[in-house]
Amino acid sequence: MFGLIIFANNINSFQKMMEKYNLNDLKQFKYKVSINKFMEQKQVPSELQEIIRQYLNEYWHQQGLRDQEQEMLVFQMLAPEQNQELMYQSYGQFLQTTFFSKYFSKPFLKDLSEKITEVNYSTGNVIIEAGDSNDDQSFDFIQSGNVIIKCGNSEVVKKKQVQGDSFGEYGFMTGQPQPILKQYSQLHKISRSDFLEVLKHYPDDYEIFCSLRDELIFSQHFQSLGQFCWTCQKFDHYASSCPFTHYIPQVQNLVDNATVLGQAQKRIRLERFDRKHWPTRKNQKILVNGLNNSKIQKFANVTFQFNLVS
Repeated sequence: MFGLIIFANNINSFQKMMEKYNLNDLKQFKYKVSINKFMEQKQVPSELQEIIRQYLNEYWHQQGLRDQEQEMLVFQMLAPEQNQELMYQSYGQFLQTTFFSKYFSKPFLKDLSEKITEVNYSTGNVIIEAGDSNDDQSFDFIQSGNVIIKCGNSEVVKKKQVQGDSFGEYGFMTGQPQPILKQYSQLHKISRSDFLEVLKHYPDDYEIFCSLRDELIFSQHFQSLGQFCWTCQKFDHYASSCPFTHYIPQVQNLVDNATVLGQAQKRIRLERFDRKHWPTRKNQKILVNGLNNSKIQKFANVTFQFNLVS
C-alpha cells in the first residue's frame, strides 16, 4: 500500500513537470508564430529573419523554464531589503569575486547590484565596436557562453573568454573606448552611468574610484584591476599595445637622440702656437692717461674761446 502511494505521487509529479514543459513549448510556439507573421507582413529580408530565429532559439535554450515576467512580479512583492539582498546574492555574485570587493564597501556593492542587467547576445553578434557612439562603457561578466575579443576590424583573435570571465574593466573605470567583442553569450552588466550615479552617495568609495582611475590613466597600473597583457603577461600595458606584437616607437628616446648631446661630453685640447702676450696693465694706464689728457685739452679749448668772446 505504501509503495502504491509513493508510485502515485511520483506519477503526479511527473505529470506536473510534463505540463510545465508543454506549457513552455506552447508559449514559445506562440511567440514564434507572432514574430514570423510580423516579419512576413513587413517583408523583412530573409537573412535578418534567420538571424532573429537563431537568436530566439538560443535564448530559449539558455533560459530553460525561466519566466522572467513572473520573476519581475515576484521581485516587486518583496520588501526593499529582501529584494536588495536577493539581487546581491544572485546577479551581484560577480561583484564578490572581482576587483569590486577588493576596493569598494559592501553597502555600496549591495546598492550597485540592483543596477545589474541581464543581456543576451546571439552567435556572431557584435556586442560593441571600438569608437561606437552607443558604447555605454559597461563592465560585463560572462554568465554563460563565450566572448571573442578582437581589436578594430582585424580578424585576429586576441582572446577567447568563457563563463566566469569579465571584460570592459578599463573602459568602465576610465571612460575611454573599448575593443570590439563578439560571440553568443549571456552577460550580467553594469553601465558606467549607473555605477557613477550610485557612487554619488558614497564619498569614500568615490575617492577610491578616482584613485584607481588616475592610476590607470597616468601610470598604466592595470594590476589593480587584475588585468595584464595576454601576449607577454606583463601588467604595464594591454595586448593591443604589446611591444612584442606591435611597433611602439619610443618617442622620447628618439627626440633625445636627435636634439640632446650625450651626458659625457668629450673636451678637445687645443694648443695655440706663436701666441702674443699683451701688457694689459700697462695698456690700461696708457688708456686712462690718454682719456684724462683729452678731457683737460677739451676743457682748455672751451675756456680759451670763452675769454676771447669776453
